[in-house]
Amino acid sequence: MSYEKSKTFCKLLIANLVVFLTVLLVVEIGGQIYVYFHPSYKILPFIPHQVLGWGFIPNSKHIMTGDHWYSREFSSKIKINSHGFRDFNRPIRKDRNSIRIAILGDSMVAGRQLEFDVTAGQLLEKKLKKFITPKTGKTYEVLNFGIPGFGVDQMYLNWEHYASKFNPDYVFIYLFEKDYLRTISSVWCQRGFLGVDNIKEIKCLNIRPQPSIDSKPPVILNQKNWSKIDSLETSSRFKDILLFLEKLPLKVYLPTDYEVFMQQQKKYMEKELNGQRILKRTRKVFLIDIFSNIKNKIILNTIFI
Repeated sequence: MSYEKSKTFCKLLIANLVVFLTVLLVVEIGGQIYVYFHPSYKILPFIPHQVLGWGFIPNSKHIMTGDHWYSREFSSKIKINSHGFRDFNRPIRKDRNSIRIAILGDSMVAGRQLEFDVTAGQLLEKKLKKFITPKTGKTYEVLNFGIPGFGVDQMYLNWEHYASKFNPDYVFIYLFEKDYLRTISSVWCQRGFLGVDNIKEIKCLNIRPQPSIDSKPPVILNQKNWSKIDSLETSSRFKDILLFLEKLPLKVYLPTDYEVFMQQQKKYMEKELNGQRILKRTRKVFLIDIFSNIKNKIILNTIFI
């Protein structure tokens, strides 16, 4: 290769390299601007509860953004009322011209990935007021009693300790398969929930209330002795299920690791959140994030092809 050709090649190489680096710089700057307006937060919005296991902090606020270092999927402002639920501050005493509906459940009812006005309870309340109120003259209230991670037993205890006090006319409970599995487990493990970043570093804590059949010795409701209810369910005899449950001398054992739960959260707040309940996550290199996503997609495509 002649000197002139080598010189031209070097110029083209440098020019392409400059263009490539410029594009990367523009992407990084653009990404950092996006990240600036879409920050992510480490949060610890739950407190231990001696009966229910845990609950939201009354009269608190936090921002739900997911686990990524910036909020790339959603960002929701969460406001908790004085009773410890994601709802308006409803008076306990119901107005006589009001029809109240209580919704109990887990994270699907709390709906923290959404703004409050588009959660299921609020959408129902708006529709009732728009279409039914003119016909009945009644005001409709849909009260949200959803707490993330709850099992069926915790929903029942939630009803006894809180929801029932509001004297609702109708009660709906949102259930799915995992809620039953939670009910027969006394432990709970989740990063950030207990106050840890790496769940492998600690043992699971007994912070769930545990239902049992009140006998001597107590019979804990678990996967093994749940077969009786399973057989009733498969036969679709739901009335029989209710009768079976009503006859059980049920007793609830309160969370045994309540104090440990308190201590674990306190340590996490001091170590990771500067003593707070919410902290903005550290910004990282945006390009590395992009290349990591591309790499993961290539690996997934390779696996499933």
